[in-house]
Amino acid sequence: MKQLYNVFKIEEDQCLQSRMLSRSVENAQKAIEGRNFGIRKHTLQYDEVMNEQRKTIYGERMKVLKGEDVHSQMLKFIPDFIAKVVGETVNTEALPEKWDENALNEALQTRVYPDECEFVITREMLEKWDYDYAIDKISQEVIKAYEQKIDNIYEETGGQVDYHQIERNELLRGVDRNWIDHIDAMDQLRKGIGLRGYAQQDPVIAYKQEGFQMFDEMIDRIQTNTISRLLKGRIVRIPQAPRAPIAPVNQGVAARAQQIASEKSAAQPAQPAPAPAPAPAQNAPMIGGAPQSPANLMTNIGGKAQPKTVDKQAKAGRNDPCPCGSGKKYKDCCYWNDHK
Repeated sequence: MKQLYNVFKIEEDQCLQSRMLSRSVENAQKAIEGRNFGIRKHTLQYDEVMNEQRKTIYGERMKVLKGEDVHSQMLKFIPDFIAKVVGETVNTEALPEKWDENALNEALQTRVYPDECEFVITREMLEKWDYDYAIDKISQEVIKAYEQKIDNIYEETGGQVDYHQIERNELLRGVDRNWIDHIDAMDQLRKGIGLRGYAQQDPVIAYKQEGFQMFDEMIDRIQTNTISRLLKGRIVRIPQAPRAPIAPVNQGVAARAQQIASEKSAAQPAQPAPAPAPAPAQNAPMIGGAPQSPANLMTNIGGKAQPKTVDKQAKAGRNDPCPCGSGKKYKDCCYWNDHK
């Protein structure tokens, strides 16, 4: 179309009217607007994924900040944590009678059991248990020892340490640390998710699936780290450094020093007292601490201040007092008369 109009040598300011040209411009505009709409739509869909995760994590976090008791929630984390430790130690697909009780006891003692727990798994127990009963039995013993640990801490500290507050603090610390890492990981995932289109995958669907999986992994890390620190943590009192004792004053030395000082003062001749400074006149005004003559000050006649006069020989500025003595600025008084 451009070449066609160049052949006819149409002027630049002349209006072009052609159905073909108008239809071409309209189709191009529709294609561009559709592409921009698709980009905005995908951006909103990506943001909705993070927004749903943000609502979930901030809702739970706000409950803790408002002082809600999370002790029952911590007890619910214990069975899952025990199942994870057992799964990492023995083959859970086999029957419990084939498990290594020594390795299992060592792993539980190292990672799970509080100091108050003395439960030991024997070969006879494993021969009678199945997987679900084993996890349930170990969880009951750990919960019982954990409750005993809280009672012991309360008695040892005389009620000064609230272990439920420690539970809230540990949960908040785990949420904040892992949520920041999760935001960075989701941002990195979003930057490269568009390449899934070359593999005939919808980038938005792939982002939702992997984002949901990453969110579940973050929740699992929060629960595992929090309950692990609470079960194996200890309350340690930091001893305060003793203060250095103050050396007592030797009364004999102090009395001797006072006697020497009094003898020196008696031996020195009396000094004449300095003459007092003349008091300023009561009627003399003070400026800067020195009496000033009334002639150097402005007078107040009739309740109005006497305007300061300026030498007419000197060139006055626009904002200076007018040389005529009216008290106005030079630009508002005689300036226009002098510059006519």
